[in-house]
Amino acid sequence: MGGAGRLRHLVMSDSQTVLGFPNLEEVFVFNCSELRYLFPNYTATTLEKLDTLCILKCEQMKEVVPKEEGGRSKAEVMSFHSLANLVIWRCPNIRAFIWSPTSAKRQLGEMIEENDESPQPLFNDMVTFPNLEKLYIGGVQCKELWNNQISDDSFCNLESLILKDCDNLQHIAPSHMWKRLQDCLETLEVKSCRSIEIIYESDGTVAKGGNLRTLDLRDLDNLRHVWQHDNLPNIPFPNLRYIKAVRCSRLDMLFATFTAKFLGQIEKLVVGSCEDMALIAGHEECEEVTGKTITFSGLTTLRLYNLPKFRSFLPEKYFTEFPSLDDSSRIEPDQGNRSAEESEGETEQVEHAIEKLDCESEVESEGQSEGE
Repeated sequence: MGGAGRLRHLVMSDSQTVLGFPNLEEVFVFNCSELRYLFPNYTATTLEKLDTLCILKCEQMKEVVPKEEGGRSKAEVMSFHSLANLVIWRCPNIRAFIWSPTSAKRQLGEMIEENDESPQPLFNDMVTFPNLEKLYIGGVQCKELWNNQISDDSFCNLESLILKDCDNLQHIAPSHMWKRLQDCLETLEVKSCRSIEIIYESDGTVAKGGNLRTLDLRDLDNLRHVWQHDNLPNIPFPNLRYIKAVRCSRLDMLFATFTAKFLGQIEKLVVGSCEDMALIAGHEECEEVTGKTITFSGLTTLRLYNLPKFRSFLPEKYFTEFPSLDDSSRIEPDQGNRSAEESEGETEQVEHAIEKLDCESEVESEGQSEGE
């Protein structure tokens, strides 16, 4: 459904008719600029087979499922147990998937002010996604994706997480959520989220061997660390194959030298237009300088470009070996790279994310509406 600019309700939340969709499998909503929410609470509980939910360019939407009329929210936790793909893209006023009062107020059954605009994480303890595999979030203004009360069976199968244009987002995930995501997450893309300072945050406990294989970081103006090394006993992502960091101006190194020896399986590494990048792997203050040869045996593609402060791949007393590099690799830290892969520009659209969900018809419709 798209282009319904004046549509305000799909189902009225105060309707006397109970409307359910127990066989609905896919929902695509885009360019519905007046739509404030998608489904009332009861209707949402009937979506037993919903597999894919895409909400695009709904500027006035505040929640996917709203609080109950009269200022009360249901105490029951709602589960979208069949949902595998979720896209919320360019919905700047959305404040939560399901708006929730504080736990204390909910337990006491207190009335909640209708105009309560207190900050909320996008996902809270009022909803679970036990089988969600792909989550794409773009252009939302929330400061957190998850709070510390997320159900144990939620997001435990998430394979792909893409975040873009979330300028207020302070963290990718708190440490307790990272412990969960490490068991399942394979792809992480973070782009144009200008408040993010660190990707992986740890509480200092031993990290399990994570499944992450692709890490794509672009246009992160305040990013300082991919992961903090001083409190990690080992690396959080030992299965990484592809790392890309482009236009991360405050990032001065990707990882510490003590973790580099565990990254021999990396196959592709692209670093460009990072003004402060001096070393790919550098020393942490607590790290002993041992001096050794580090072999990146799996690395076939290496591209370094437009790095004005770049000195070397590793610090002095270290040596690197790249036995598998192919002829397409370029190490040109003083030059820009105009290849199509790195010069995405500012024209990237939501189609990239949606096409991964096989929603080409919806993308075409959106493109036609934009061109009118």
